[in-house]
Amino acid sequence: MVSINQILDFVRKNDFTTTQAICLEFGVSESTARRALDKLALMGKVTRVHGGAMLASVDGVATEYQIRSALNKSQKIAIAKKASEYIKDFSTVFLMGGTTVCEMCQFVEKKNITVVTNSLVVLNGLRHSRNVRVILLGGVYNYQEEEVGGLLSNKGLHTIRADHLFMGSSGFDEKYGISSTNAAVDLYMNCIESSVVTCVLADSSKYMKGGAVVLAQPDQVHYLFTDDGLDINAREALEKQNITVVIAKA
Repeated sequence: MVSINQILDFVRKNDFTTTQAICLEFGVSESTARRALDKLALMGKVTRVHGGAMLASVDGVATEYQIRSALNKSQKIAIAKKASEYIKDFSTVFLMGGTTVCEMCQFVEKKNITVVTNSLVVLNGLRHSRNVRVILLGGVYNYQEEEVGGLLSNKGLHTIRADHLFMGSSGFDEKYGISSTNAAVDLYMNCIESSVVTCVLADSSKYMKGGAVVLAQPDQVHYLFTDDGLDINAREALEKQNITVVIAKA
């Protein structure tokens, strides 16, 4: 019988693994693989993501993405599920890196769509889907954010046309719009220009917070998907900017 340590060693070899890969490697059922990964997650050895798990630390220190991924988890999943309902079959969508956007993978993997992304978490979440066609943008790999960026990510974006852009944020408000602490502005600007509809996924804790980088002005955002913790006055202020606020209940 396979041991927890064997599975942990397997994750370490690949940095990321899926439940299906564990089943093939060790000849166990999917339920056994999931239970093993859940146990390793409780032990702090791995971080669970849709369809599998990744190592929980780099040199003993959790990455920025892994730290954020664990925050407000139930709200993020509810927001991702609600946003996924707006995606129709045969459409093309941008799924940008971000812990809430990445939760959408589990809700779109059976849709007949094309996904354009700079996120390795999104790629791993959809890699075994028989329906989703994934286009991965190139660039320099950022292990802290599990995504790629830079010149190669931007090159060729003007030739892509997407129905929806789904993006996360570090903060949002009705005055400045959508902000981040470290995102590449040019990449997001190009994605906004290439998309018919821009959607932001952010839990209510990010209202009136954020970084120095403005990713999108209020008039560039069509939908904000958030949770029911958002104050009614904040919702009304955002809607006055012609942003449709969609509330997801965790």
